Amino acid sequence: MNIKLFFLLLSIFYLQITTATYAQTIEYGLAQNYPYDNGIDSHNAVIFATGFEDINWQQEIDKKTNVCADVVGTQSAGSYWLGQACNYWRYKNDQPSTSYPTPYTYRINNPGLAYSGYASLENINLQGKHVPQASYIYFQKQDKVYLRWYRRYEPGFDFSCQVKTNALGGAVKSNDAGIKPTGIDEFVDYLQIWKKSNLGNGIPYFYTYHVNQPGGYGESMPQNQNGNPININDGHWHSYEIMLKLNTADSSGNNFQNNGETKLWIDGILKGSYTNLVFRTRNIVDIKQWIPDVPENKRYQKMQITHMTLSSYVGGNCTTPKDQKVWDDNLVVATQYIGPMITAPTSPLPASCPGNYNTDSQVNLSDLSVVLSQWGQYNLSDLGLVLASWNKTCP
Repeated sequence: MNIKLFFLLLSIFYLQITTATYAQTIEYGLAQNYPYDNGIDSHNAVIFATGFEDINWQQEIDKKTNVCADVVGTQSAGSYWLGQACNYWRYKNDQPSTSYPTPYTYRINNPGLAYSGYASLENINLQGKHVPQASYIYFQKQDKVYLRWYRRYEPGFDFSCQVKTNALGGAVKSNDAGIKPTGIDEFVDYLQIWKKSNLGNGIPYFYTYHVNQPGGYGESMPQNQNGNPININDGHWHSYEIMLKLNTADSSGNNFQNNGETKLWIDGILKGSYTNLVFRTRNIVDIKQWIPDVPENKRYQKMQITHMTLSSYVGGNCTTPKDQKVWDDNLVVATQYIGPMITAPTSPLPASCPGNYNTDSQVNLSDLSVVLSQWGQYNLSDLGLVLASWNKTCP
């Protein structure tokens, strides 16, 4: 057999195996039907979505959500207040506290710093500080929510202090950091990256407040699916998606189950999955135990997922080691798996030149790269066209 033909056949066999594995590993969701996320907010499972293209993007989200949550806060030991938490701001004793925009978190119009389109959300971490503080987006209460976004840390980002990412959470009574949840107050499901942790520099892991966590602060839970952990400390954009599913509970506090879950996908690959979690012991909480004169129409609060958190906060006992930036783009919150964004479908190939996916007049490694890098949009049939037309020059 011709030696060139032998190596070509060997390469084809290897590519078929590795490509099939790649196809099984990346999980596509509802986003695959909305190239560049265009129109994704029309899907009935999507709570809201933004690519930050609209200068008034937060007002567009308000039109989709437009809800506030009643939350009990702690004034001092044994003293509580009842406030409202709404998008980007909170009321404490009727005093508003805004969290967006700030000098440290704002929209920018720069296609070079956007994952898609022209705009993104820029966050600045200042040396010696914890900023930016988190922003909150509230929605109708849910028992199961998916949050997907794209994030890029600037090249050389220093993760030597705890770096938090976006999160899902819920609260009937808010606690300070380091307070273990009781099942009737709050829960939160962050990702965190910390060089000094035993989980490695640039490796995201869960930082989750739940009833059965071992200590006062949230539990650190590493990537535990599909091989080695993914390290995102490369200065590139990555897709993150977390799923939070609350455990079953009723109003008695006696019949809750340990069937809560959280999952993590990075670039569409399932990297974390934890089950048997308890986020609540009751599904309805009587807040009269903290606010004796609470109005009757606010007395009973559902213990569910109430909001997502936009965060690039750095802390607790340390601060940002240097000035550095983080960018977010293409944010989607939904009740179904979202999956990574896909690019626009390509035009049909001319019959005279099958396999020429980059339309450069020759079928070669460049076309193979197009097919493999956008797997899901393309499949084994497309791979077969490239291999069958290998080195063909198009008219």
